Amino acid sequence: IEQRDWFRSTNPAVQFETWPNSTGKVDKDKQSQIRSEMEYTYHSYRNRAWGTDGISPVSGLSTNANNGWGAFIVESTTSLAVMGLWKELVQCIHFVITDLDLLHSHSAVGTSEAVTGYLGALVSILELAQEGVIPNSVMTENSKGSVLHISHRLAELLLPAFDSRHGLLWPVLYPTLGQVAGSMTH
Repeated sequence: IEQRDWFRSTNPAVQFETWPNSTGKVDKDKQSQIRSEMEYTYHSYRNRAWGTDGISPVSGLSTNANNGWGAFIVESTTSLAVMGLWKELVQCIHFVITDLDLLHSHSAVGTSEAVTGYLGALVSILELAQEGVIPNSVMTENSKGSVLHISHRLAELLLPAFDSRHGLLWPVLYPTLGQVAGSMTH
C-alpha cells in the first residue's frame, strides 16, 4: 500500500462530506457562512495588522501579545488549508518563509504557545501538503523545504525549554539569549 493510501485508510478525513446533522448531509449554508467569516477575519487582519500577532476586536488595533512572530498568520494556516482558501494560504506561507524572524521577539516567548501554536501549525501544513490536501500549486516543493527548515529551526530554538530537572517545560524562553525562565512547583 502506498503511504498516502495507508494514511487515508488509517486516519479520519480532514473534512467530512457527510457531516451528521438532521438531514445527514453537509450543511452547505453553514459551511459557506463559516468560510465567509474566516475570509472577513483574515482580510481585516491583513489590512490592519499584517505581520503582528493579532488584531484587537474592539479597537481594531494590532497587538503583539505572543512575541511579535505573526501568531495569527502562522496559526491560521491550517484553518485556511482545510477551508480551501488558497490565495490567503499562499500569503501566509510567503510570510513564514520571508518575514518570520525567530530571533527577533517583542517579548519573552511562551513556550507552550510556541510549541502548540507555531510549531504545531507549521508541522500540520507540511503534513497537509504531503497528503495532498494542499495542492502543489499552493505549496511548492521549495516552500515545503523552507517551511521544514523553519520548523526545524524553531524546534532547535525551543530545546532549552525542555531541559529542566523536573521534566516539565519551562514556561518562558528568551530566544535571543537561549535562556529559560519561570517558576516550577515541586
